[in-house]
Parts: sequence; structure tokens; C-alpha cells
Amino acid sequence: MTQRQSVSIPLQPECTGAEFFAQPVSAAVPFEKGALASVDELSLFSGERSVTSTTQVTARWPDESIKWCVVKWVAEPDQSGRVPGYTLQSASELSANCAAFDSTSIEETQSALYVNCGEMAYRFHRDGQSIFPDVYRCDESLVCGTDCAVEFEAGVEHSVQVLSADVVSHGPATALVHVCAEVTVGAEQHLKLTFKYEISGSWLRTVVQVHNPHRAHHAEAVWDLGDPGSIVFSHFALRLPGRQQSLQWQLEAGQAVEPVADPVTLLQASSGGEHWDSPTHVDAQSTVPNRFKGYRAEFAAGTTVSGDRASPVILVGDQFGFICRQFWQNFPKCLDIPDDSIVIGLFPKQHGSNYELQGGERKQHEIVFGFSGKQAPESLRWVDEPTVFTVPVDYLTATGVLRYGAAASNENPYQQVLATGHDSAQGFLAKREQIDEYGWRNFGDVFADHETLYHDTDDIFVSHYNNQYDAIYGFARQYLLSGDARWGRLLTDLFRHVVDIDIYHTDEDRAEYNHGLFWHTDHYKKAYTCSHRTYSRSHYPEEWNGDQGGGPGSEHCYTSGLLLYYQMTGDADARDAVLGLTSWIRYYYEGTGTILEAGKRLATDERRNAVAICRGHQVFRYAYGFDRGVGNYIRALLDGYEITHDRSYLTQAEKVISGTFGCNDDIPARQLEDIEGTWYYTVFLQEVIRYLDLKRSWNEFDNAFTYARDALLHYAHWMSINEEPYLEQPERLEYPNDTWIAQDIRKANVLYAAYRYATKDREALLAKAKFFRDYVVENLSVSPTRHFARIQIILLQNHGPSDLIDQEAEPYAGVEALSASASPGKDCFLTPTVLVGNVLGTMGRAVVNFNPKNEIRWVRARLG
Repeated sequence: MTQRQSVSIPLQPECTGAEFFAQPVSAAVPFEKGALASVDELSLFSGERSVTSTTQVTARWPDESIKWCVVKWVAEPDQSGRVPGYTLQSASELSANCAAFDSTSIEETQSALYVNCGEMAYRFHRDGQSIFPDVYRCDESLVCGTDCAVEFEAGVEHSVQVLSADVVSHGPATALVHVCAEVTVGAEQHLKLTFKYEISGSWLRTVVQVHNPHRAHHAEAVWDLGDPGSIVFSHFALRLPGRQQSLQWQLEAGQAVEPVADPVTLLQASSGGEHWDSPTHVDAQSTVPNRFKGYRAEFAAGTTVSGDRASPVILVGDQFGFICRQFWQNFPKCLDIPDDSIVIGLFPKQHGSNYELQGGERKQHEIVFGFSGKQAPESLRWVDEPTVFTVPVDYLTATGVLRYGAAASNENPYQQVLATGHDSAQGFLAKREQIDEYGWRNFGDVFADHETLYHDTDDIFVSHYNNQYDAIYGFARQYLLSGDARWGRLLTDLFRHVVDIDIYHTDEDRAEYNHGLFWHTDHYKKAYTCSHRTYSRSHYPEEWNGDQGGGPGSEHCYTSGLLLYYQMTGDADARDAVLGLTSWIRYYYEGTGTILEAGKRLATDERRNAVAICRGHQVFRYAYGFDRGVGNYIRALLDGYEITHDRSYLTQAEKVISGTFGCNDDIPARQLEDIEGTWYYTVFLQEVIRYLDLKRSWNEFDNAFTYARDALLHYAHWMSINEEPYLEQPERLEYPNDTWIAQDIRKANVLYAAYRYATKDREALLAKAKFFRDYVVENLSVSPTRHFARIQIILLQNHGPSDLIDQEAEPYAGVEALSASASPGKDCFLTPTVLVGNVLGTMGRAVVNFNPKNEIRWVRARLG
């Protein structure tokens, strides 16, 4: 580890408004390799005042020094009422003398869990009495006896069984408690509930997660709403006890604060936007259930208040206030305030329609309570737009935590194309309004407007993007390099949608489906009733006899954005998603090891290879396809390694690389001129480059590194001679449009990386890299479709090398001594002897691992 030095890192807020209110805040702080060994060396200061904070390590370098950490604290306004400045000190005499004190303490008994922080105390029940804590301030009871209301049939409540209440983590400034519960639906189904409580002094962030853990049946390989595996319910709400205090509310920011004397029901029935009744919101019967535009507050006295987009703040005397985060965006929502309680309808019965939680689908809603005493609505408005502190961009890029990291410049032509993403009429936020990408299931996703290219009517064309090409990663990267809060807003909203809706959260289906990521809506087709699950029966005519649908597929697996989000926030859902997706795609390629599955593979893949060899055809010997699915597999394994530092992930990635290509491949036999069938080989090469970059950062130039480097250069030199822009070969394309221009940026990036890894014949690689970069930027700069989601996100995913291509550079340090391999190695084609060996090996491994339970499980998953 390198010698550590004292550092002082300024933490700057995204914006400095005229007035700032106390709130829990956080900052993602990176460190260069070897700079920091332990968070015990860190202290937070505002001026010269030490500030109590909690620090979580979210990533480490290979030498176990800290790579990323997340710092959380409660920020108070300065004397002028503005946001103050903060500094994070490490390894300094000042920080050593001002260690933060532990202000949060935990007490546990068999029946209860207590979190104490200053004058506040929170008591969580473990005996099934309540899912919400009893809250006390200076021994005064503020909230007591809160419960949860669940109805599957209108008017019939079902009991909620509390299973556990546990501390997940705690530090000086914060504590995280999870209360797990379930509701029995029938003999074969139950609804999983997780209540996540983050306590920061007098602030209580409450996240309610509702999850259907069961599989979908997806008969005939289509995934429409109405599937028998769905759980349907009519009402889900939190019920706070009686209103002993006077109530006030503010329905929208900037409106007057009004007393709530009479019983009232506030219902946000739709987004309130121009297309509030969009087909985006269809149910299983293809009906849009939204009752009216916007919201209505109906008082018992007979008066009604209405509007478009409510974001209500509720103040309960001088006891507490609360706000539901993104109230209207995640409609329907309801606040029902009768004489004796306050009911927060997360899936309210007042909407008049049932809710279908599909198999493996979940949803979480967030409510923030402030218990500091008498509050103004403005003191809670931060919940919808919280202040986030960031480090200076120059500091971040110097740490080396981002590959090809450089501050985003608006003068850069590549960056100017990306600026379209914020266009008021065609940018990502504007796309939401075009199809009303709102509501509890849709909010946060990106409208796949590129699929409308061949749509020639004026009706709304609904298509969902589902994180293709890792938009999460692209948004996160731009946010870090620019500090632009708009990228951060897109990032947070999309992350939440993907990890709840787009990932198949079940253990009951096929291993190659469980915890996988659903594809985007099928190309140039409307979503209809498949919603965010790709394939609908409406996509196929009645007389259709061919293959239908599918499920999560290897070519749609994106983990790097989730990894970066975890490193930036510490959100465990992101970490779990990375490891879940990695496990899923590993099963997809390696199988479950059952004899039945091995027999199926022999009857398909190996039989096809044997027939081809017998007919005199050449078949590549490799176990893995030369495509983006395998590239995604490598990427997921490397991301899994980044999180766990489990070397088995890296070993498996090396096995996949050597099992896919080599330095003596007969490249013409790959038939790369078939663009539609092979274009994505560049995605695979990009992931090989990611592997090489990782190993190079450790100075680990072993045989596996050399194998991958030599094979990369073999293909890159071929590309520099043979590759041309896709769109200049339109006769080879099914849909020749400007998406193909965006995809050409991958060639530029591969060729530039090869230039840095090569030790000879380098100039041609750099020249061709610059050619493709210039071709992409020049053509997309004038393209009328450059605003399309897919074009923008391809460029976001591939951001970075563009600025470097103009600069001549030496080969990467450490590769000078590695000459390109002249050894022919293994023959690249399959021989009968090798084929027989593969068959015997596959069956032998299955027999050794034979387990009757696994065989039965494999069959049952396919029988539904």
C-alpha cells in the first residue's frame, strides 16, 4: 500500500438556494488507491466544528484500501439560513483530536428493539403488535399503535404477521432497521412486506416495500398482465392513530397552509399531465382505470378542491409532520383523514380498481416523518428534492475510480450531442410527458421513443426501455463528471424502477429466469398488456405458429450502473441486484448441473455441432458465443468481483474469455459481414478490455492477461482494415436508421483501447479509432433523431475514450514487454475428438453432481 497522506476534501451541495432547512444528507466520496485504510481516519467538519456522521465503505481497491465511502449526517442551516460548507478530513491531527461521538444507541429485548438518539427514542415491536415504531420525544409519546391495512377483497382486511425486527446497520448519526412481515393470500401464496426505517435523529425515513415472491406462469412464453401468478389486492395503506392534535396541510409547494378541521379524502387519481389517460396505464383487461385528471380533495362538508399534481405535507400539531416522496408521480395515492386516524393509501381503495402485483414484482414507497416539533411545510419539501453533497470533479477524476474519467465539457462535440438529453421538448424528462411514464409501475423508466420510428399514426405509442445499454451507468457517470443535478434525478428514479419492476424477484421459476432482467418492449411494437415484461400475446396474430416471447435473456444484463449506484449510495438493493443478476446469467450459461439439462443440451447444441462437422462445415471450438450476451456475462462477473473481492468471479471471467475467442482465430469464418447477426461482437471485445484494464491496474500481467490481450489485438487489427460504418452498408440492415451510427462508437473505443495495448503497428489502430469517432459525432450532430433514447444511451454508456482519441500515447505501462503472440495455440475449430470429449465431460459432470431433488426442481420449473 502506498504511503497515506493527510487530505481535506470539500463537500459541496448540488445547489445553494436562498433558504436551507435541516435535513439528513449524504455524500459519495472516492479515494485513490492506497490513500485510506479505515474510515476511523475520517472526520467531518463544518468550519472548525466537528459534525457527527456515519460512514459506510462501499468499495475497496485490491490492496483493501478504501475506494468509495458514503458519509451521512444531518445538515443544519448556517447563521444566514443557507446551506453550510463541509469538509471531510483524513489522517490529520485535527481529525484525530475531534473524533465523533456515538449519539445513536441500540437496545434489544426478545419483544422489542429500541433506537435512542438524543432526545428521540424509537421502539420497534417484535411481538406482532405493530409494524411502525412507537416514537417518543423527551419521553412524550408522539406516535403509538400504527398498523397496516391490507384488503384483497373490498372491505375485508387481512392480518399482517410481523416476522422480525432487526438492526441492519447503525453508526453515530444514523440507524437502519428492517421490519419484515407477510400477509397470507391463500394456501399457495403470500405477500412479502419489508418496512425499512432509517433514523437520523428526529428524522424517520420510512420505506414500505411490497413484494410478490412467486413466479409468473407466462403460458406460451408471453408475460401479460392477468397472469395466474399475480397477486391482486384492492387496498394497501398505513394507518396512523387518532388525531389528538389539530391538522394542517399544504397540497402543493407554494400554496397556502390550510387547517384540516373536517374529515377529508385526498386522491391523486392520475399524473395530472396532458396524457393522464394514456394507454401506458392499461390493466389486464386493456382498460385505463384512471378516474379523472390529477387530484381531488373531498371534504365531509361537501366542498371539493382539485388540481393536477399534489405533493401534500401534513402537520400534526406541534408533534410531527410528514410527506410522501413523489406522491403524484407514483399515483394512485390517497390521504384519508377521518375523525379518528390518518390513513396513508399507498395502493388506495379510493381509486376504485384492483392492483396487480405480477409474479416476482415488487414496489416500494417512501414516507419521511419529522419529529422535531412544530414545523413549517417548507421544512419537509426537501424530501422530493433532497440536497446531495458532491466532491469536486477534479478531485474525483484524480482518484481514478472511473475509467476514462475526465470532467464533462460543454464545448466537446460528443458532449454537445449528449446535451440533447436535457432538451425541454425531446430530453429524457420530456419523454415522460409524451406517454405519461408515471404511476407506481412506470415511474422512473425511460420512454423508448426510438421504437416509434416506423409508427405513422398520431395515437400514443407505448414502449418501455428497461435499462437497455445500462442507462443507469450512463446517468451516474454524467452526474459524477458534471455535477448536473438533472442527471442525478434521472439516475435515482431509473434505479428505483429497475430494481423493483424490471428485475424478476423470485426463486420459483427456471434458474435461467430467476432474478433476471426483463427485456425492453419488443422492437417497433407497443407494450399492450405486457407492461415492462417485453412480450405480449397481442404481438402475435391469431394464426401465428412460430416461436413466441421469452423471458429474461442474457443479452439484456446490465450490472455496472447498479454497482456504481451502490458505491455512490450504499443502497443494499443495488448490491443485491448486482449479485442476483450475476447469479442469474451464470446459470444461463453454465446451467444447473442436472442430468436432464445436460441431456437437453446434448440433444440440441452438441447434436447441431456434430451434424455440421459431418457435413464438412467448420464449427468454432469455443463453448461460448461471440456476442453481447457473453460480453454481459463477463461484465457481470467483474462487477461481482468488485463487490465481493471473491476471486472465483475473476477466474470464471477468464474461463469465459478463453472459451470465446483466441489470437489465431480464422476471423473470416466468423462471417462478421453479416451485420444483423454479428454486430454485437464489439460489445464482447469491450468487456475483454474492461478485464484487461482491471488486471493492468493491479500490475497482474499473467498468462490469462496475455491471452486476452493477444486475442483482442488479433481482432482489432482485422477491424482497422475491414470495418466500415454500418449505415454505409444499408443493404445488410433490416432497419437502416441512425441507431447504427451510434453503435459505431463501440468500434472507436475498441480500436483506441487496442492502440494502448499494442506494442507495434499501432498507428493504424489510432487512425481508424479517430475515423469512427469523428463519423459518429459529425453525423449524429445533425441527425434529426439524435434525441431518441437508444441513441442517447448508447453514447452515454460508451462515454469516455472519445476525448482521448485525438492524443497520441505510449502503450500502457507494463505491456511493453509483452510481444504479440506468434504461437498458433489450439486450432480454432472443433474436431470430432474434441466434440466427443465435450459430450463425455458434460455427462460425467452431471452424473457426479446427481441429486434427485435438483432433477425434480428442474422439471417442475418447466411444468409451471
